[in-house]
Amino acid sequence: LKQGNVINLSDTYPLTDSEGLATTGYSFTLENTGTADVNYKIYLDNVAIDSPDVKLDDKYLKYSLDKDASKGSASYLTSLGGDGSRILDQGVISKDVSINYVLRVWPTVEIDGDFGGQVWKGKLRITGDQVA
Repeated sequence: LKQGNVINLSDTYPLTDSEGLATTGYSFTLENTGTADVNYKIYLDNVAIDSPDVKLDDKYLKYSLDKDASKGSASYLTSLGGDGSRILDQGVISKDVSINYVLRVWPTVEIDGDFGGQVWKGKLRITGDQVA
């Protein structure tokens, strides 16, 4: 995986699930260029918010993850667990194989009140180890 930009939700507005699933999203590819199969985990971690911005609470966010031809469904970000342990996908990737993903993250219409000026930032983290 090549290092990319921070996933940044600012100056956005709440979306329905159908609107969120229709966004372009963040595309990335996991590629095993090594000589052996690898166990991998893809995490979605929070990134610190710079002052004076206020962090949008994870409970107001939904996400979906497309994997190759498989389309993801809308789920609450909190359904993945807490920050630092949110696993988007895991498995074994064989040598010389690529997996294409599209991640979408959006504030849900179920937000109560105004969240103007609130920001959410995230970053993908991938871990892997060679299959024994």
